[in-house]
Amino acid sequence: MDATLRDEPASRWTRPPASDAAQEAVRVLARALLPDVSPIGRHLTDHVLRGIPELARPQDPTWPETVYLAARSNVSAILAMLAEGVAGRAAETPLEARAFYERQAEHEDGLVTVLRTYRLGIAELWQVWAAHVTAGVDDPALTAAVLTASTADFDAYQDRMAEESAAHWRETRSRKRAGLDRSPADIVRGALAGGRTDELVQLGYDVDAEHLAIALAPGSEDAVAAPLAVRIRGRLGLPTVLLTHEAAHVVWVALTDPAIGADQVAATVGPGTTAGLSNPNPGAVGFRTSHREAVDALRIGLLRGTPVVTPHDDIALVAALSADPERARALVRREIGPLLDDTAAAARLRATLRAFLACGDSHVRAAHLLGVHEKTVTYRVRQAEERLGRRVGDRRAELESALLVHEVVAGRRSSAAADDAPWGG
Repeated sequence: MDATLRDEPASRWTRPPASDAAQEAVRVLARALLPDVSPIGRHLTDHVLRGIPELARPQDPTWPETVYLAARSNVSAILAMLAEGVAGRAAETPLEARAFYERQAEHEDGLVTVLRTYRLGIAELWQVWAAHVTAGVDDPALTAAVLTASTADFDAYQDRMAEESAAHWRETRSRKRAGLDRSPADIVRGALAGGRTDELVQLGYDVDAEHLAIALAPGSEDAVAAPLAVRIRGRLGLPTVLLTHEAAHVVWVALTDPAIGADQVAATVGPGTTAGLSNPNPGAVGFRTSHREAVDALRIGLLRGTPVVTPHDDIALVAALSADPERARALVRREIGPLLDDTAAAARLRATLRAFLACGDSHVRAAHLLGVHEKTVTYRVRQAEERLGRRVGDRRAELESALLVHEVVAGRRSSAAADDAPWGG
């Protein structure tokens, strides 16, 4: 080795930390590219199948979709890391990528193909990213800084996936040879359906911790769900698993750190996102309970039409009352049908009854709560009783329940016919 080169200080060969401007630019550019996860995934799938001919399986019509889902999930994970400023070393293999890995484990040389696929796919994704950065940044110096700052994360992600693949290859091959063919998504579905939750350990998930679940709208796709899992792992260091089904995208979080609670997990959900948040629930039953609570909270949140995180505690009663929509609709119509007019007057009567009942039938406290005179409350309660044809106290529990269901879930009214409206009369 040349003496001059050997004597150079190490700092010459150490990349300086990215500037705040470069780091912020990386985050902004990555967020802008996240909606294109699916077409980028298709592009990478075509690129990889051309570059690794033996990867194609013409006799298996389901195989291209497996490759595509793996490509898309990796694209989503990498862009989410960049968007959130999470180091590539914090990554965990996405479920769809694990499914690709599992199927490759059917072949003796499958690990080599997995590693080649990652190398080729991430190299092509880098080209897509570089073109996106170049087109989106006018300052050449900032462009160079952004590309330099993001290079390490691409490399670290590839290294992390290679390490995980190599570490689990022997066990996966043994399992395949024994005929135990369970994909990661099947493991999660099995645990959810009452099967073995201990198999979740294979996915890096701590089954002994309390389980918190976050449900996102089914139309949100990976551009919301996968980045959320990445944020939770990167910011909070908590294990996660994710499953998509017809009702929702669900992210389970194992609360392995006693110092981290539901509020901190909820804070990782992006602004403007409608989501349902479960309570922490322990054990195998808790894994399933958290799923039900999160999906229920999401359902009520979607009916409310407000893009916020809805904790299950806030809607537990109304979720139970409205679990069967037809029965809930019947309850509302039967108990407060005469007060369901879509008018300001009817809305005032419903609001007055809710306040009156919540205040223990106190006209004074209800008036204070509503900001009106107590005689106004008395008058409105009398009006409501006349329209209902009974006294407020005659079916108090039913009346209060119907008002609660209507208040929470009737916000998404439309001009459709009454029979088609979710909770209208």
